[in-house]
Amino acid sequence: MQSQTENLQIFSYTDSELNLSDTEQYQLDVTISAYRLAFTISLNSRVLAYKYVAAKENLLHAELNVLQHCTDLLGWDSQHYKQVRVFIQHELFTLVPEALFDASQVEGYLSLIHKLPSNYETLAVNITKHHALCVFALPVNLLQYIKQLFNPSLIAPQALVLLKIAEQFNQHDLKQRLIVDIEERFITMLYYQNNEIAYLNTFTTQADTDITYFVLSVAELLKLSPDKCGLYLLGNVSVTSSTIGLLKKYIPEVIPISRMDTITYPASFREFQEQQHYLPIHSLLCE
Repeated sequence: MQSQTENLQIFSYTDSELNLSDTEQYQLDVTISAYRLAFTISLNSRVLAYKYVAAKENLLHAELNVLQHCTDLLGWDSQHYKQVRVFIQHELFTLVPEALFDASQVEGYLSLIHKLPSNYETLAVNITKHHALCVFALPVNLLQYIKQLFNPSLIAPQALVLLKIAEQFNQHDLKQRLIVDIEERFITMLYYQNNEIAYLNTFTTQADTDITYFVLSVAELLKLSPDKCGLYLLGNVSVTSSTIGLLKKYIPEVIPISRMDTITYPASFREFQEQQHYLPIHSLLCE
């Protein structure tokens, strides 16, 4: 169900079996991106409720009253959940090998790659399987808002979800293929080979040509065969978009990513294309 409130577009799905008077059995995953705030309620890898609000103002830099207003519109934050996790969809992250990580130098790792504004705080989350830490940053006001409102057991960048998605693939399927997440004004590219991270990076983009340029540059860097190279696409992109049309001129295979069989989706998700709203739902993979 979609509705319009002021400048905000809201989509809401609630399963008939959801019982909001007994939410202590459920998990709530909150996804905050530049122009979208999403709530996913789940139980045992089954999506029981999904709601998002699409805003015209960048929520990562918004005043607290704007964030509070969006949260109030979604309306599920006041419940008591078994677990609450918050995922930040932002390009300010990097990976650091566990053996080299020094907690006192956490900001330095990120500033080597990204220019960090003064009002940002740097955090780190452990990626145990890969013996690495994902270092990321977010505005101090946003961090305070997250802690006060949700008291989450985990705050992590969406890169963590992307890695979990890659782990679900047959390794043969990924041999000559990049996983590309296209979001508002940036893309994330992952090359996952032999159950290891061979490449993970973000690029700021303003046009379709930027996306195509960076994809081709990374493919060349990784020495992917030009006649066999493929992409798995997910994120804020339509299969009929000019972005995909341009990519198909240069890449033999451009494949919108299909949803995982390990997660049960609501029937209403048929109105979304497979690759859309993918990261918020697949946060369920982060167990």
